[in-house]
Amino acid sequence: MRRSSALLPVVILGLIVFAFNSGCGMQGEDGTSYLALDWVYAPQQLYFPAMPPLGLAGVHYQHPEGTYYAEYVAWDGSYYSFYYTIEVNEGEYGAALLPGADGMDRYYTMYLYSWGPELYYLDDLDSKSLILGSRGAPAASVLLEQQKADQSNLEPSGGSEIRSTRIELDESVYDIDKAQDYLFESRDPQYNLRIQGYRCLPK
Repeated sequence: MRRSSALLPVVILGLIVFAFNSGCGMQGEDGTSYLALDWVYAPQQLYFPAMPPLGLAGVHYQHPEGTYYAEYVAWDGSYYSFYYTIEVNEGEYGAALLPGADGMDRYYTMYLYSWGPELYYLDDLDSKSLILGSRGAPAASVLLEQQKADQSNLEPSGGSEIRSTRIELDESVYDIDKAQDYLFESRDPQYNLRIQGYRCLPK
């Protein structure tokens, strides 16, 4: 009887240690996602229903996770219609009854280039200047867009503020039957950046 009594605290302690090492606690809160639209030269028109109707270039607005529709007409008249996906960093599970860490916030930026939209993100907005170039855009893409503008006969527009409105394509300007597929994708174990749709070029 005494031996059983002596083993009881050891058994209880073992169960507690096992629970802390193998048990799943509460999940932390998911992080919040934000999206900013940006460009080298301002689009002629854009339509992002999940964004504020009047947005400023490079400003991050809170954006729910999921897949959403958008479209825009670039400065050179190229039209893009597409779906993009926004993800969140999920909260971690804690041990035993302890809550896990909250997920980090995500800061997405979509660049509306004349060759199509591209999507990037950072978990820490403060580190943005360390890996991205002028105005947060990849420096090589900025240079390429500027070179394309220099080679064209069009004068790119400036401006940092555009109102989001549904776009009606003029079939006398665009050949919709010759629309081309468009895909931007960047994968990593931690994320999947994807934009898929089509584009129409002016006749």
